Amino acid sequence: MEARYAVQCDLCGEMVKVGERIWPARDVQGRNAWRHEACMVSAGLTLERPTCKHFSRTGTCRYGDACFFQHIAAASDQVGQAPSDGTDGSPVKPASEQAGKRQRRRVRKDLRASAVRRFLLDTFGRQTLMQGSGILDVASGKGELAFELSRLSGIPVTTVEPRELQPVAFARRLRGGWYFRNQALAGYNVGQTLEEIRARLAPLRHVRACFILNKQSEPTFEPIQDSRGLLNATSRYADPQRAHDFLPLDTEQQAASPESEQDAPKPIEEHVEVMPLAEGTSLLETASVFVGLHPDSATDALIRCALAFRKPFAVIPCCVHAKEHPGRRLTDGTPVVQYDQLLQFYHELVPALRSATLPFEGRNTCLYWHPDFVVAEHEEIA
Repeated sequence: MEARYAVQCDLCGEMVKVGERIWPARDVQGRNAWRHEACMVSAGLTLERPTCKHFSRTGTCRYGDACFFQHIAAASDQVGQAPSDGTDGSPVKPASEQAGKRQRRRVRKDLRASAVRRFLLDTFGRQTLMQGSGILDVASGKGELAFELSRLSGIPVTTVEPRELQPVAFARRLRGGWYFRNQALAGYNVGQTLEEIRARLAPLRHVRACFILNKQSEPTFEPIQDSRGLLNATSRYADPQRAHDFLPLDTEQQAASPESEQDAPKPIEEHVEVMPLAEGTSLLETASVFVGLHPDSATDALIRCALAFRKPFAVIPCCVHAKEHPGRRLTDGTPVVQYDQLLQFYHELVPALRSATLPFEGRNTCLYWHPDFVVAEHEEIA
């Protein structure tokens, strides 16, 4: 394959130029590396294509047959073949019989935001997402999804999150060209260079609050004035030792911070506009689409608020939070205590609600809705 960006060959030590023939390999420390194809041949190394990491992890690859890497199905996926433990070919024993081998499965969180961003653009379209004040991203976490939407796709985003956003790591990826390497995803970006992206940046706003349902079951913002209000708002942050992470810096803390940190100019792609709570509340009526990537206990508020304002929404539920919502029942009276029941509950709550499975690990069921879905469903019935 041809190199799309400059990288150092660990065999000859020289830089690989764009357009030169390269080959993927592992360096002496076991890390991924790219080498001149000619260097591999000269060293007598076998040119064997590695397995595609995306296909091996999810069973799918956006490149399809055009992918350079091999798409090899796992042995456990082959018909009539029991999964092997990788040693002597014998079937894997049940977890209850594997003494000392039971470990919690680690769910990879990388690329989740990219998958959701692509889904939003494919499902709702750029024109819809750009309407009004743009997307309202609820429970944004570090702000990765909001960063990609506002920086890479040029769509205005307002985040609702009690913690400070952390765009520095994502901006570093942007400046390093990380988001431009996969040409299959180029159509989702407004530019293919850092200069083009910077020329079309969209606003990235932040409302430091929790998005909850009040006692009247109305969606509202919970200000983070003290740890009690925050911890009562959602169990996601119910750790008193971490309460200080979510509170605004007071004047003494700001004065104690080094002048270099206060005065040092940030790159434009790292800029986040912090909005007052009153202004943020007004954005509920002007938002184009409500979005939540694992918003935890804010899921109910997100969906009910979107329905109240008849706004499209897309949410990927994560935790059930049955204790916080003891009144949730299915139409047959069954209490909602499991994840499958939670999905069924929302399907019963929202007419014409649709669902899709997104290509990442963990809870990846996306529930999405648009007012036009109801019209289309009525037309089909008629």
